[in-house]
Amino acid sequence: MTDETNGQDPGTPSQSKGLGRRWVFGKDVSSWPMQKVAHAAQRKAELESRISLWTAGFPIETESTLSEDRRKWETRLRVHVEPPSQEWSLILGDLLYSLRSALDACVWEFAHMDGATPRKPKLVQFPVVRDRADWGKALRERLQSVPREVAERIEMVQPFNRPPEQVAVDPLVLLSELNNMDKHCASISVSVDPHGIQQNVSVTFDSEEASERNAPPNITYHFPGLADQALVVEACFVDPAREVRGGVTVGMRVTAETPIGKEGIGVLGGGLVQNVRDVLNFIAVGPPSPEELAEMNSQNDGEWLPLDIQADDSGRTFTTGARQDDSRQTPQQPVIERGEMEQP
Repeated sequence: MTDETNGQDPGTPSQSKGLGRRWVFGKDVSSWPMQKVAHAAQRKAELESRISLWTAGFPIETESTLSEDRRKWETRLRVHVEPPSQEWSLILGDLLYSLRSALDACVWEFAHMDGATPRKPKLVQFPVVRDRADWGKALRERLQSVPREVAERIEMVQPFNRPPEQVAVDPLVLLSELNNMDKHCASISVSVDPHGIQQNVSVTFDSEEASERNAPPNITYHFPGLADQALVVEACFVDPAREVRGGVTVGMRVTAETPIGKEGIGVLGGGLVQNVRDVLNFIAVGPPSPEELAEMNSQNDGEWLPLDIQADDSGRTFTTGARQDDSRQTPQQPVIERGEMEQP
């Protein structure tokens, strides 16, 4: 009689709890999964290079005008070169596929460790499970013949270990959903979006009385899609303005549409590459020592936390890998003016 512990007798006491043997990619197990991650990192670099090449051509600027009656001042976008969004989307899709297949390749390698053979090889893959109740089935079907300590480590990095409100933003969930979207539905939408406005504008009127009547100024800010002549800032005056000086800075960000909203390409791609690399290393090596954990935390770049390993009362360890911030809620400072654009 066996249970759902990959063919082991249910009466056998657990000896690993995710600990035990450590493997080295390229030595004890194939380097192929890590090569897939390296390929994804190359595609991320290529995507950023393509974006930089586009921005170097000064494709966007702002243009301000004062109406004939001098009672309205507007700033609009001027788009001289449309972004090659479809091309960027293709590269992003390749990046996502490489990361997802790296996880599957890792499980495949361990499923055949020491001459083992999975009963149903077509079902073998890296599981991404949101609900703990579904883990037993995933363990039996997806992790056939995988060593017990490896299966336990894979359990530790599952999204269901997060607080419920964080499951949707788990990097493995995002990767799985985006990869499925790209493969089975349509291309992932990549766009250039205004996300911040700064102005350095002064308005003078013909008299002090007119200045007082126009204070505070009646200004409306718009965040349109990237389109030529899109209205960005509109200021209306009670009295005709004598002169308007200065200009407007519009922040631009290259984003991808995800199940949790638009995410900056740099944060999304870089975060997923790092997360998959960390997951693969954790599967092969297991929970880190206190010294190793301290080093991981010290290497955080302020965008994505490394795997956050926590121990519970039973001695099992679980990972959250939580986001440290949300770039959608705290946009970076805008830096585009007269065609100058922020790098992703």
